[in-house]
Amino acid sequence: MCVLKQEENKYYFSIIIPTYNVESYIRECLDSVVSQTFTDFELLIIDDGSSDKTVDVVKEYKKRFSCIKLYSQEHGRQAKARNLGINKASGMYVTFLDGDDYWPANHLEELSKALINNKSDICIAYTINTFTNKKMTEFRFIDIEGEKSFTDMDDFSNVFFSSKGFPGGVCNISVRRQFLIDNKVLFDENLLTAEDSNFILTLLDYNPRAILTDNVKYFYRQDNIASTNYCFDVDKIKCYKKVMSKWFDIYKAQEQKNAMIAVAASYRQLIGTWMAVPFFSKDNIRVLKLIFERKDIINYGAEHYSVLKLCYRKLRNIAVK
Repeated sequence: MCVLKQEENKYYFSIIIPTYNVESYIRECLDSVVSQTFTDFELLIIDDGSSDKTVDVVKEYKKRFSCIKLYSQEHGRQAKARNLGINKASGMYVTFLDGDDYWPANHLEELSKALINNKSDICIAYTINTFTNKKMTEFRFIDIEGEKSFTDMDDFSNVFFSSKGFPGGVCNISVRRQFLIDNKVLFDENLLTAEDSNFILTLLDYNPRAILTDNVKYFYRQDNIASTNYCFDVDKIKCYKKVMSKWFDIYKAQEQKNAMIAVAASYRQLIGTWMAVPFFSKDNIRVLKLIFERKDIINYGAEHYSVLKLCYRKLRNIAVK
């Protein structure tokens, strides 16, 4: 585990990109960064043991653009790569991008406007554009327009947490580096997945000055088969359950009902993942047992939620096939 260090701010943004076998997508990603209209940034690329030509492409860009810095590590997953990036960063704010995603040209410009105007510790962009090679869909976690800043975390929680869940990806946040240093916040490298949601909820536990915005856009790829979120994995589901259970219990003890509803909504996504598993399989039974150990979470805020209907739908789909 790396240790956060004090360092003078040399840039406004430190952009951290963990890469792992994204040779097919990394050019589009890097092009979107180096063409930003706001240019006061450094780009830290942490390669997580790629076995394809990802590093070769990055080195090609590194020769052309002085803002790019490349670090490599043995494959240790995104949490470890992002921690290394945070430790190497020297910007006032740290922000994240994945190597198979990309930004519009005004991403950093809009982000800097939000941060400068509000002097926030953290900025969260809640409108995500998900895309594949065939289509693009916009999803909004939060139903407000423009920007809204908060100094009171109770007010923030009432907006951030909803029946849809909460924005749990770190690629839509920017956080003041000194805030990370002061509170010793890093990614949990022991988590196989949900390390991003755990990171955000940990940040919020330290009562940051926060701003929500829909002016900052992000394009999130959904058809990369090498992505950590693409394939079904029982161990990942177990890990996701652990993280959501932890925060549900924390918010229950704090009597934060909105947060409990949002975490429960995210927890029910486990059932959505289970729906992708062959119905009559050992893995299916294992997942069901894992999920239903926390019936209190499944039912919270969704008393009419029916797993039986989902079971029927899945059996019907199998019959049709």
